[in-house]
Amino acid sequence: MLFILIVTVSCYIIKAEIEHYRISILFHIVHFLKDIKKTGAILPSSRYLARNVVKLLDQNLSPAGRDPVKILEVGAGTGVFTGYILNHLRPDDHLDVVEIDEHFHNIINKNYKADNLHTHNCDFLDFDCQHKYDYIFSSIPYEQLPPEVSEKIWKRKLSVCMEGTYITYYKYVNITRFRCKFEKQVVNKYRSDERIVFRNVPPASVFTLQINNIENENFLKELA
Repeated sequence: MLFILIVTVSCYIIKAEIEHYRISILFHIVHFLKDIKKTGAILPSSRYLARNVVKLLDQNLSPAGRDPVKILEVGAGTGVFTGYILNHLRPDDHLDVVEIDEHFHNIINKNYKADNLHTHNCDFLDFDCQHKYDYIFSSIPYEQLPPEVSEKIWKRKLSVCMEGTYITYYKYVNITRFRCKFEKQVVNKYRSDERIVFRNVPPASVFTLQINNIENENFLKELA
């Protein structure tokens, strides 16, 4: 098992864009071994997964004349998705990044600078949210959390949605599909797209939900 893990990590490092990712990958592995529950995966997300997760921004923010949007990223890790989100961000858009791990938060602050980027080193459940968001991206390892904690996080995410908000997140394909019953109910109700990204370690299913706020409020009452 250890040999397979070493070979997998070695292949990933060799095939990655070495100069950009080598230090990030090694740091991520060390941090994963120190705190598995918070880190979630032994390797950072691949650029292929990142592109699929933020695909909606490429489709919706590129045309000129679009209104400014507010974006929330929860559980940003070392900032792989953050960089891709920033590539699409326009001057009047707003991005809040919430990361509970201090080391990962420091990496994001070191690597990314923008006037409309706002980073927050805290638990998402304690995050003092000042906005409703058009897009929410998440890398939280739900399958490693107690179902009741996952439910609280999902209800918190739903509470900061506006009409038509998109929520995009991923789950690894080699684990239990939904440990949290509430998460499964939300996905079944609001899923607009699902696809598998094989060029990631491990492969991941990307879910995109579109939230109708009126339904959202009724839905939460029904599940209360």
